[in-house]
Amino acid sequence: MISSGTQTKRFFAVRGFPKSGVQWLKTLLNLHPQIDCLGEFHFQDIMQAVYQRVHSPQCYGDVADKQKSIRYFEQAIERCLVDAARPNAELIGDSTAAPLAPVVLRGVPHLVIVRDGRDVLVSRAFHFFSHPEESTLFERSPVMSRCLQRFQSNPGHFCDHPEELLSSEKLVRQTVRGWRMHLEADRKTAERNPRLVVKFVRYEDLQRELWELLPRLFEFLDVDPLQAKLPSDNELPGQPQESPATRNRKGSVGDWRKYFQTQTRVWFEEEAGDELTNHGYLDQFPW
Repeated sequence: MISSGTQTKRFFAVRGFPKSGVQWLKTLLNLHPQIDCLGEFHFQDIMQAVYQRVHSPQCYGDVADKQKSIRYFEQAIERCLVDAARPNAELIGDSTAAPLAPVVLRGVPHLVIVRDGRDVLVSRAFHFFSHPEESTLFERSPVMSRCLQRFQSNPGHFCDHPEELLSSEKLVRQTVRGWRMHLEADRKTAERNPRLVVKFVRYEDLQRELWELLPRLFEFLDVDPLQAKLPSDNELPGQPQESPATRNRKGSVGDWRKYFQTQTRVWFEEEAGDELTNHGYLDQFPW
């Protein structure tokens, strides 16, 4: 907590793998008048360097001194969040699509959203084709380079030719491997840090049971759910209209079935098949 004027500010964090619904969850939480959830600052890059330096042999001092050093940087991040948030916000969130560790702010609630890796793969593929400057895959994959030209000529290309979206083995394996490693790391972080206040929520559960789960998330953050506004239609996922060239393309559950081919399933199973089972997305093979 930090005091700003006459008001005491509290903090929380939202985490998740890219294209898992981190920004949607942020939007939902911002329906509450006491909350201002911000992002993406990627403060974890700063804290990773801090932790490495503080715990290195070259950093002298006892445990108390090192904890003071870490707290100094945490307070600096808290001040950044307060300056960026609405002045009347009482609970300020740091929302970034990143793993739980390194923990940016210790002792605050963490919400982690998890999404079916197959839908994540589809959403991330569309994201890369819409924003090719964010990936080097197009320079290294002739398959993706050709598909990009077709997509740029016709944003609806993959809707007409769904078999081409995930035709690059590099794209599939790299994304799925990253999803698996992210989920494994978060699970281990939560297990190794029993004092970390964390709540995992599945994207699919939140979409299906929004009116039941959203109040629980507000309660987890210690704010009154009854004060929150109702979400508008454009704040809900699963939009009926496909928008392939935008950041918020569709948000549907099970959309992967349209784009997965036999080879896609093989690549996915080899990289992260067990993780589907671990999170309840699959109870048997083959799927």
